[in-house]
This record gives sequence, C-alpha cells and structure tokens, in this order.
Amino acid sequence: MAGIKTLEELNATLAAWIEVEYNGKIHSASGETPNERWAKNLEKLPPQRITDLDAFNALFLWRANRSIDKFGEIRFEGNRYCVHGLPVGSEVELRYNPFDLSEVKLYHQQTFHSTLRATALRRTAVLNMPEEKKASGFSPEAAEYFRRIRQKAMELTRQNAQQLRYADLNLPHKEHP
Repeated sequence: MAGIKTLEELNATLAAWIEVEYNGKIHSASGETPNERWAKNLEKLPPQRITDLDAFNALFLWRANRSIDKFGEIRFEGNRYCVHGLPVGSEVELRYNPFDLSEVKLYHQQTFHSTLRATALRRTAVLNMPEEKKASGFSPEAAEYFRRIRQKAMELTRQNAQQLRYADLNLPHKEHP
C-alpha cells in the first residue's frame, strides 16, 4: 500500500523502520531501548556464528501431526511416506519445508526419528499456501511516511559513521598511548 515494488525496497524500508521507530524507543516491558538492552547484554551473550546450517534451517520448518496407518505409512498432502521402526498407530510429528514435500523429518515423542522420502509424490508443495492479501489501493500517506523513515535512517547511519573510530572495532581493545 506504500508503493513498495521490490523485495530490496521492502527490506531497506523494514531495516530503516526498525532503526528509526523501534530500536531507539523505550520498551514498556524492559524500560530500556532495544539498542541499550542489546549493548548491555553483548558481553554476557555475545553473537554466535551459525555452525550447523541444517539445525538452523530446521527452526523454520512447518509442523503437522499424523499417525502411522495400518500399512506403516503416513499420508500427508496427497503424498505417502513409508515409516520403519515405529508401531502402527503411533502419533508422530512431521516437520517439513512447505515448498519441498519430497522429504519430511519425522519426530516421535519430541525426538527426531528419521527423514522420510516420499514413496508416492503427488504434490511437491503445500496445496493451500497462505497468500498475501492484495493491496486495496496505494496510500500516498504511507509512501511519504516510509520515505521519511528511510531518509532519517540514512541520516542516522551518516552520523554514526562520523563517530566511528577504527580503534574501537577490535573490541575489547587496550588504550593506546
């Protein structure tokens, strides 16, 4: 509704809104801004690199509960997956990428059991994927609001860059004479 046409423009607008409207305002629950809270906890909880990309990606999988049928299979989204090592009737959880149903992860009692490959693949993706609602119209006010937000974010970036000292980038650093 604000005239944003590309993913890059949307991402830039979101980043600007977060910096201008969110990170600098006091949060009612913590009594401090997200930037202050982040800086205060940086030493106690330093950022960590993702070392296991598969485990990280698994955090974003969709989930569905199913039971194993009398043929030792699970039917899901029109596909069939053969299950080994669990009794018929067992309640299980499937974790899956909604855009690729060729394989699903099987969990039993909250524990990973196995990765299942479709024995009969009729659908490669979830049939009823939620879609964004179509915009009912262009809002010049919204476009102007986000234009101002992006401009303010660029000004903040420029101000922060002028205050940056390269000696501060090697934290923790020792004071040099």
